[in-house]
Amino acid sequence: WVVETYPVLDVAELPDGGFRVRMNVAGTVFLERLLLRVGAGAVVESPEELVGLGADAAARLLARYR
Repeated sequence: WVVETYPVLDVAELPDGGFRVRMNVAGTVFLERLLLRVGAGAVVESPEELVGLGADAAARLLARYR
């Protein structure tokens, strides 16, 4: 649904049935929210400073409910 909803630079289908999607994002808040919606299967590969952003956002969100 991501590639149907947001402008993407390119999409490649992976051997495991997943997709590698390249897209520009306006900021980390947008990307965090997108990653939370997509779930644990979404991984940021680059740039290096954004790798792990989804896991960090999920941990912060979970901490609010503990």
